[in-house]
Amino acid sequence: PYTVPKFIEGTVAIGAGQVDKHQLLVIPVVAACMLLLLAFFKRTRTGRNMRACAESREGAKLCGISVEAASAKSFAIGAALAGVGGVLVTSMYSMQFDGGTMIGLKGFSAAILGGLGSPAGCVLGGLMMGLLEQGIKLKSPEYADILALAVVIGFYVIGNVHHALHTPLMSGSNFIHGVVLVGAMYALGHAETPLQIVLGFLAVLLGAANAAGGYVVTERMLAMFAPKKPKQLPGDSNAERGA
Repeated sequence: PYTVPKFIEGTVAIGAGQVDKHQLLVIPVVAACMLLLLAFFKRTRTGRNMRACAESREGAKLCGISVEAASAKSFAIGAALAGVGGVLVTSMYSMQFDGGTMIGLKGFSAAILGGLGSPAGCVLGGLMMGLLEQGIKLKSPEYADILALAVVIGFYVIGNVHHALHTPLMSGSNFIHGVVLVGAMYALGHAETPLQIVLGFLAVLLGAANAAGGYVVTERMLAMFAPKKPKQLPGDSNAERGA
């Protein structure tokens, strides 16, 4: 495990608890990164080109935008932000080369909850997930990670089901699918032996197939109940014109 020195030592009293000053430093750093990203995507030509590539690669190519260059720049920005986050996290927790699985899962879940296309939404999603996790830790500290991820993914799964199918049975089954998938990812992230890795991988694969199958069934059910347009005969259009 590896740690780096904290930028600010000491604690601050907030209410009845003590908060590390270094943890408070994360708030202005995240806010600055979010504002810089928003300004970059809205005010610069490069940022607008990257947004255009995200919307439609083919459309961006037709406008003369280099999709390859935009992709390379997006990876560079992502790597820089990951470096900033890594420095902040390593100052608070001891890390090692394979110790970021759960942090990555939580970050991805927060981005899904807040919206993948919105920097501000991702920050709000992370804040909501942090509050949810801390609330669960008050009751069940050992299940905080898996329950927080299960609630987030379950919420996202149910939210993508058509409102016409939001029956208790459908909502409950989709929530269970999300819980199973999160549990499988958690087990795979903590696997140590080859057998555990194989079983965890199979569990993730089957859980993802189960969740995806739910969406396929939903789409087919919507297609079954969708009103069908009557077929127009070739002579109908001519008769309407004569009338």
